[in-house]
Amino acid sequence: MLFQLTRRAFIAVISGCLVIAAKTQDDLQGRLKRDMTILAGSEMAGRGNGQEGLNKAIDYVINSYKKIGIETEIQRFPYHFSNSKNEEPDGYFSNVIVTVKGCDPELNSQHVVIGAHLDHLGSRPSYGGGITIYHGADDNASGTAALMELVRYYQKNPPARTLLFIHFTGEEWGLHGSKYWVSHPTVDIKSVRFMVNLDMIGRFDPIKAVLTFTAMGMSPEAIAKAKAMAPKGMSVETDRGTSIFANASDHAPFAANNIPACFFFTGIHSDYHRPTDTVDKINWNGLTAITLYVQRFITEYAGREDIPEFQYRPNLGMDSEPGRKVRVWRVHQGGSAEAAGLKQGDILTHINDKAVGSPKDLERVLDLFSRGDRVKLKWDRDRIRMETEAVLQ
Repeated sequence: MLFQLTRRAFIAVISGCLVIAAKTQDDLQGRLKRDMTILAGSEMAGRGNGQEGLNKAIDYVINSYKKIGIETEIQRFPYHFSNSKNEEPDGYFSNVIVTVKGCDPELNSQHVVIGAHLDHLGSRPSYGGGITIYHGADDNASGTAALMELVRYYQKNPPARTLLFIHFTGEEWGLHGSKYWVSHPTVDIKSVRFMVNLDMIGRFDPIKAVLTFTAMGMSPEAIAKAKAMAPKGMSVETDRGTSIFANASDHAPFAANNIPACFFFTGIHSDYHRPTDTVDKINWNGLTAITLYVQRFITEYAGREDIPEFQYRPNLGMDSEPGRKVRVWRVHQGGSAEAAGLKQGDILTHINDKAVGSPKDLERVLDLFSRGDRVKLKWDRDRIRMETEAVLQ
């Protein structure tokens, strides 16, 4: 079985590349390739919201589960275009849900949600005529294929707690699927103890060998334990909610509702949101290793005696760009940064007397304070030094 293979899988680094035992690669990687090739293929036409390609992708996922005896639940919900004047919905999204009941009668009333968005950008008319397909292999056929593999495994190997696997749609239009599920949950929202999100996990760079693990509401101890589970040769970089990507995928609505959540992500690349995001550029060994890593992580979290409650940590209500400086990318409405007057493009340099020269510095310094603390912020705007006080959220 897959779990036994995970335990025995030999993972090493040869010439900067993750190499996985042939048995695991044949079984798991073959299924990942099959599902991704179909989902990112021309027939699915980019899986665009409101387009027939997404309906075909939904049917493919449902039928794939049906063939092996797995039942699905469809959560259908309406959407309106931003400029729509119609009272009736302009269309409907559909989340596809699979439930795997936990094996422990004392814990199976609690839930762990594992999600990946199925939609992408679809097809668009080309300037020179014809149609351009945005295949979305990494974004997010990779997460979808991994989610399908996890469903197959846990169907045969249920953990203590009940697992909810959700293929979200509407993500590319603003996290509609995950936002709708959180506001209209199919189980008691209070029973959801944790959320795992898989989005763009197919372009693991064998040279840098870094996987980003965004952790929202997780304790430092839980984060350290998660990082320790990573396979040899894979470095895990933690984002605790300060980067531009921290609130840009389907884990964010869960974290906003005080549900601890994490997000596995191999990073932005030059094919992001372009027609060239195709399956020939997927790192199959990397994707296989990440899928096994996520499986190990879920088994630990869903089976542990107690899952820690949401850990509040102070924040400024802003996202920063990647890089050596803390350059403001987005200011959240109603947050500390907005109240202090920070704007996109500003470079934050100090919190009180603590220098913040990078997003990692910002995370480290924020950990020195508590929510509600009044601090002095210093930042540069067009080479002009500015400062004011703010209350940390």
